[in-house]
Formats: sequence, C-alpha cells, structure tokens
Amino acid sequence: MLYITPNALSKITKPHFNKLLSSLINERIIIEAKWKRYLTNKTVKEIAYELGY
Repeated sequence: MLYITPNALSKITKPHFNKLLSSLINERIIIEAKWKRYLTNKTVKEIAYELGY
C-alpha cells in the first residue's frame, strides 16, 4: 500500500511523466499483454480476461 489517494498520486505523476496516471497504467497492461502473447500459447481472449478486459 502506498497510503496515498489516487488524486494525490495522479498529481505527482503528471509533472514527471507528462501523462495521466490512467494512461501509464493502460500502457503497462498492454506491455504485459504483449509479453504474455509472445511467451505463451494463450489466445488474445484468454490474455484479455486475465488482465481484466
């Protein structure tokens, strides 16, 4: 736990990365999906379900 509110975390990350926190999270999920697709024989549907899409 970070013990920080989502709004406070967003205010901290925005100046450093020049992106919204939600964009950073989505980018990380997409990277994870690409790795799973490359390293496993799972279908896109299975990977999407695992990652919450």
